[in-house]
Amino acid sequence: MTKEILCFTLPIAILLCSRANDEDQSAYDLPPLTVRAGGILVSKESIENLSGNSRLLELPGSSPSLAESIDSVAGVQMQRRGANALEPNVRGLGGDRIGLYWNGVYLPNASPTQTASPLNYFGPGSIDRVRIASSSAQVSLGPPYAGGSIDLLNEIELEDGVQGGLWVDGGRDGYSAFAEWNGAHPKTQYSFSANTVDLGDYTGGNGEVVDADFQSEGVSAMARHSVDSESELKLNTVFHRIKLSRNSSLPLDTRASELFAISLRQELKPGESGFSIRNRIGFSRSLPRLDNRDRLGAPILVEAKADTRSTTVGSLVEFSAADRFDVVAGADLIWESRDATRFRHTPKGVLQDRLWPDISSVDAGAFARSVYEVNDDCEFRVGARLGRRKSELGDAQAKALINGSLADNFIRYNDIEILDTERREWLGALNASLAMQAGEHMEATVGMAWARSAPSVTQRFRGFVNALGGGFELGNPALLAEESYRVDGRLDWNYSQARASLTVFHQRIDDYVNRAVVGTLGPNRVYGFRNVDGRFWGMELDAVLKPFGEASSMSVPIAIAIAEGENRGSGVRFADVPPLEGRAGLRIEPSGPESGWWGELDIRFAGRRSNPEPDLTPIFEDSASYATLELRGGVELSPYLQLEFTLSNALDKTYYHYLQPPVTSGSIQPSSGTLSPGDRIPAAGRSLLLSLNWKR
Repeated sequence: MTKEILCFTLPIAILLCSRANDEDQSAYDLPPLTVRAGGILVSKESIENLSGNSRLLELPGSSPSLAESIDSVAGVQMQRRGANALEPNVRGLGGDRIGLYWNGVYLPNASPTQTASPLNYFGPGSIDRVRIASSSAQVSLGPPYAGGSIDLLNEIELEDGVQGGLWVDGGRDGYSAFAEWNGAHPKTQYSFSANTVDLGDYTGGNGEVVDADFQSEGVSAMARHSVDSESELKLNTVFHRIKLSRNSSLPLDTRASELFAISLRQELKPGESGFSIRNRIGFSRSLPRLDNRDRLGAPILVEAKADTRSTTVGSLVEFSAADRFDVVAGADLIWESRDATRFRHTPKGVLQDRLWPDISSVDAGAFARSVYEVNDDCEFRVGARLGRRKSELGDAQAKALINGSLADNFIRYNDIEILDTERREWLGALNASLAMQAGEHMEATVGMAWARSAPSVTQRFRGFVNALGGGFELGNPALLAEESYRVDGRLDWNYSQARASLTVFHQRIDDYVNRAVVGTLGPNRVYGFRNVDGRFWGMELDAVLKPFGEASSMSVPIAIAIAEGENRGSGVRFADVPPLEGRAGLRIEPSGPESGWWGELDIRFAGRRSNPEPDLTPIFEDSASYATLELRGGVELSPYLQLEFTLSNALDKTYYHYLQPPVTSGSIQPSSGTLSPGDRIPAAGRSLLLSLNWKR
């Protein structure tokens, strides 16, 4: 496959680059593409990832939900366990295939039920930027992930003053709020913020009431200190507590769950040589708690408690090796541990079984990447990483839900003769891309990549968990590492009346970890994981049109994303790939951003999607195509006060997210609402969100 990629991409790249050089064009700096979608600004940014496929999102005060904000970006959808437990899916790849970081610190999904994605643990005002890297072959943030990475950032330059926001959500009879105090001095900047969220149930377009209570609170702090002109320190810390989160698709709700994280970063720039050193160290701990304490129909009280920790250390140097030739090199280490236990309170006493039996992993790697400017119109990027991972099952003899120990069940259901409780493997990544000015108004980028990614410790060592859709799920310690080969290209256009970016990609993944039926337990199926060969492909289009000229107050943002994936052996599509999705809008902002008011009409649409394997993945049901209308606007009441509104699903349509499983089956019912076990969960109907943001 690598030879095929080389033969296909390099001649095209060389031809385009040569053409740019022959025309002797002057350097042309494309401004970033900006699309306003769902209350956030989406900017394309060229960083070290393959083909520059990274988006940098700036989160202004108009969006109280971090996960919902990211969900509004084309190419990113959320897999849901209910209204509040959202987990990102990028280009058809989700779960543990997405590396999630906060200011450079790795944050794992800390719950065996996948309900504790860190995106759900950050309240309004706690994050100001999000970087989404949709490449599998990143080299310098940590080990490669098949679906790329998401980095939550606090990087905005601070000014003296206070700011805050209040959102009143009529659709969920609740509110979100945050307050922040900032200080700025010649050498020091600091910030303290607090947030709280209290939301209730919502009603779908069909009148069904969905159990969706969510209550959380959190605090965060940041300090940035310039020791001198050559050294800077950045300290970030966050603590967030989810008091209650209803998970309609699961038999357990999240309650009294906590996340703590701290990050310390140092940047050194000795002299005027352009040489710099960046060091980072950080720690996170997440304590998810789930129970069925007030769920209707629960025969006994069931609780699950997890303790997940991670430590991240990294260092890199950046320098110019020669004229037009910049190099970055470094190393990093990520340590992670997980432990989780389920408690069943029966009349005969409390029974315990392990969901994560003291599992851990250590990833260590070294990397280098470089940028070479061939000429003023052509740039070549290359990166490489080599790493080693150790994954370990600490307590193989821990009691399982049934049939003795976890070791007995791993052997029985995975056809393993000898259980290997310690896996060591080499991981790595290679990427190369070429960007060239292909005309006065167009820039072209073509790239290729290879990556070897380890299965998650959850996929390998998870104990018996109640599976969504019924049955049980069990890990497979014998899983092989995934190897991906990727080709993608991008065209960027920039005219006075239009800016657009079109990306196409194809990714082949050998030994892709896929869900499989591995046995039965009485009338219930037991699901596990097996390696298969897969491939993914698709396209993304982002554009902003100015039909009446660059100075016009009207613009038309457009975003469309298509992703497909299939098992290369059977030809059957993977069930967890989302449908086509997109947005188209009309925005009016008279006399620029300082005019005092703005308005936007936005249509969000998705194509139909059928589940190709309903027996294997019963959690996904066939979904019809839909389109919803959203109206937004804002007015500046004073230099310090801004009022905004969002009317979502203005036509009150009934529709369903494909990646939303139904209400959990069996006797356990939601604690409130009108839905019964097995019912589909509709998206929210018409709802009005009012926000008031201030800054002094």
